[in-house]
Order: sequence, then structure tokens, then C-alpha cells
Amino acid sequence: MRRLGHLWLGLILSCSAVGGRRTQAPPTTASTLSVQVTQVSDGDSFRTTSGEVRLIGVNAPERDECFGSESRQWLAGALDTSTVEITPISIDQFDRLLAEVMVDGVSVNQDAVATGHAFALSDFDHLVDLEDGAREGGRGLWGAVICGGTGEKSTLTIEEVDYNPPGNDDAELVVVGNRSTESVDLEGFVLRDESSINRFAFPRMALEPHAIVAVTTACGGTGDVLAWCSDQPVWNNDGDAVILLDAFGRVVAFHRY
Repeated sequence: MRRLGHLWLGLILSCSAVGGRRTQAPPTTASTLSVQVTQVSDGDSFRTTSGEVRLIGVNAPERDECFGSESRQWLAGALDTSTVEITPISIDQFDRLLAEVMVDGVSVNQDAVATGHAFALSDFDHLVDLEDGAREGGRGLWGAVICGGTGEKSTLTIEEVDYNPPGNDDAELVVVGNRSTESVDLEGFVLRDESSINRFAFPRMALEPHAIVAVTTACGGTGDVLAWCSDQPVWNNDGDAVILLDAFGRVVAFHRY
């Protein structure tokens, strides 16, 4: 473990370390601290004089991804103040403090999701509800005219998700469907989970009208089943989001379970 700032050393004793990517919603007894922001890293994390903080319950695009720069700029604007209030919850695998962040009594975590500058994580029901509104309204990363894409997005769907197959989860399956009347070239499309750690890039192929294609996390796919060949399970059995991005990086299909 890397050496942490003095502020975080005192907090580790009272915060539960994160095992994997799941954390719990903020406890009502958590202490609130005032910290000074020194640098915004990306759309969901920033540095302070005492260490690095990540917004708990959200996941923004990386800076080099579609809408990543916009997400970072939005967070920098939201934190454009000398100090912010944070409620520390836990520590992630990168030694960042996971926290609820408040500015002038407003939750930055909630605003990031509500304005479409970050995805919600499935554990946080109140954020998922806000995400539903942003998606339905086409706000932020849910929009069509972003990241170089100016036309309508492809009409694709997540038809099926088998996230807990028999055995040791080495053959999970996602089925993507094309319900439109036009063929869709899947080259450059990416299938990912809500953590964005796991990603599958589609090969050059056409998905014909009213056709489906399946992606298995196992190796050795054939025909209409593409092999991810992941070295670990991808889809979280306790809840996750299946996100399909087009060649511009826009969300074209989304399914939360």
C-alpha cells in the first residue's frame, strides 16, 4: 500500500476497506470534513492537500474517452471553491478516499449523475433513479450529438444477460439485438460493465436487421457467439450495468440488472 496523507491515516481505522468494486451507501454516523481542493483529476476524482478523493457511487468516463473531458471540466467547475465538505466512507484499491462530496449543501455525487456527467453504480439506488432521468432526457453522456457523433445513434438493444451461469461464471453471456430495419456495422463498438474495467471490442462485422449476436466471456466462440475470453468473471452477480458504446463512444444500448 502506498503511503497515505496524514488525514487519511486517521480515517482508515474507522472506514471499511473496499473488497473489489462494491461499497455501501454513506452511513448516517460518518464524520464530515472540510478539505481544500488542489487539482481535479477526472470526472469523479480530485486531489486535496491531504490526499486523493473519489466520488462514491459514481463512475465518470476517463479523460481520453468520449465525454471524459467534459466530465472533468464539469467537476472542476462544481468544486471551484476554496474548500468542500466530504463525508468519508471507505478507501478504494488505489488508496483514494471514497466520499460523499458537498458544496454549499448540494451533493456533487448526485449532481454528477443527474446532469449526465457520470454513471451511477448499482448499489446506490438514489443515484440510479437520478441516472434514469438523465438517460431519458438525453443529458450529458447520454446525448446523441457528442464526441463527434452528429447523427442519430444506432437502434440496438441488450436482449439478454446471463450473469450467473452454472459453474464458476466462466461462460457469462450478453445478447445484443438489432431491432431496426438497417444493418449496423459493429466495428469500433465496445461492450463494458459499469466499473469500466472490463471491455470487449467488437470485430468488423455487420449486424443485420432483426438479428442478434451474443458475446460470451468464455473462450472459443463460434458463429453468432463472439468470445470475450476474459480471464475473470465480468458481470457482477449482485447487480451491474451492461453498456454498449458505438464507434464514437456514445451509449447506444444500456441495461441495468
